[in-house]
Amino acid sequence: MEFINLKKYNFLIVFIASITIPFLSFINVNFQEINQTYLYEILKYFALHFTLILFLGILFKLTFFKKFKIFFLINTLSILLFINFHYIFFWKLLPNQSLLVLTIIILLNIIYIISSLYNIRLIINFIITYLIISFGYQSIIFLSSVYNYETFQLKESDFFLKNNKIDYKKNVYYIILDTAEKFENINDKRFRQLKIDFKNNGLKYINEFSTNYDATHLMLSSFLNLDYIIDINQKYTNRDFLFPNLLFTSDKENTNIKLINLLNSAGIKFKWIGNQWADCNDSSSSLNFCIYPTNQTLLEKMFNSYVFEAFYKSTPVFTILKKLKLIKISRNISPENGKLYEVCNDDNAICKMNYLLKDLLNNNDKNYFFLIHHLSPHSPFMYNYDNCKSNLYSRDKGNYVEEYYCTLVETLQLVQKINQNDPDALIIIQSDTGKKGHSGLNMVKINSKCFSEELFNSNIETIRNVLRCIYKEDLINENFYSYNSKEKEKYFFIEKKN
Repeated sequence: MEFINLKKYNFLIVFIASITIPFLSFINVNFQEINQTYLYEILKYFALHFTLILFLGILFKLTFFKKFKIFFLINTLSILLFINFHYIFFWKLLPNQSLLVLTIIILLNIIYIISSLYNIRLIINFIITYLIISFGYQSIIFLSSVYNYETFQLKESDFFLKNNKIDYKKNVYYIILDTAEKFENINDKRFRQLKIDFKNNGLKYINEFSTNYDATHLMLSSFLNLDYIIDINQKYTNRDFLFPNLLFTSDKENTNIKLINLLNSAGIKFKWIGNQWADCNDSSSSLNFCIYPTNQTLLEKMFNSYVFEAFYKSTPVFTILKKLKLIKISRNISPENGKLYEVCNDDNAICKMNYLLKDLLNNNDKNYFFLIHHLSPHSPFMYNYDNCKSNLYSRDKGNYVEEYYCTLVETLQLVQKINQNDPDALIIIQSDTGKKGHSGLNMVKINSKCFSEELFNSNIETIRNVLRCIYKEDLINENFYSYNSKEKEKYFFIEKKN
């Protein structure tokens, strides 16, 4: 094979290709989930890398490497960035071998630097050939995805209420436990006791509950839409219109979201406590859903922490910035009164709600609807199984049953605190999906006049009847089916569960 010779190519091509590849790769892997908000954040990181390489190239030229051409220095730095980007691939290839992966990357850097200084053309041309091929490959995937991209509209909800407005003065705590399985499917006697404990705290367990979808983004989208989100067998190529992206709209009032519209009509404020995957702080358009703004570092205010973790968590950069306290990743919750609360794991929405609850209730403001999306028992795992205390940083490995048990212990503590300080509140504890399907958890604490077990057998039916209870309308037994999401080639579709 005859390698590409650098002299035949303008340095600018190599520079742009090496800087662009990490970002193209990230976009291609996450294309179906990226909306305009995240695309803007990715472009900010691209501009940062572009600027830093130029700045360092000029700095080195003016100081330590005056004999070298500026184009050579910039190319060398950009290719070193491309080489270091492979840390993520090696880290996935060799899990739990961080030292070995770091050693490989350092050796590759040394080999390239020596090759550049001593003009070893075989190695230089091989690396540049590989770079150009990688850039072409990622570009083809990106252009193909753009070509197949189709805009999509939400399925219009058929839900309506007869009353246009009502003055409601009770808080609603809607707690989503990610992938929480039905108790009967867990072979552990501690769960039988927890079921009794929740019952003693006013929560009724729904035996025949099934989730409407087998994917979080579909379930929470239908929850906000108060109806199925997509027609059966309808194809969709992206998730721009689905949760969490539908809460990141430019319309600050989010008037296109059925649930929020009806809550606003009742004078109820919609508030969202999320996790690192999806949170009200992820977009300026959804900040009005935050209870309080987070206490972020300057770097975190400038750059989205979710995108930052995607690029850097497997690299030494993450550790260095964390040591310098330029990033925290887990966010401090800082209410308006200036008091700093204990730091919670960023995936632990229960912890965040626990620390905010007392201050909220001290304001005697009881017209909130809290969507509390707690990431556990879904991975990554956050709990110390010896005492069920949440660790500040999550880990990749853990035990689902133990994680689930600790999740329920902390959730029960929150319920007890709500009952003590906000006894008239409505509480729903529900899973978005089961561990491997639709067999999920649903417990409700609601006015006895509004309760009948068959009225809460699915996610959509539950939220609809909660709203009917709020608006003092008759509750309706509706038969909502469960659907599976399927992926085929370049698109997704929904099919009815067998």
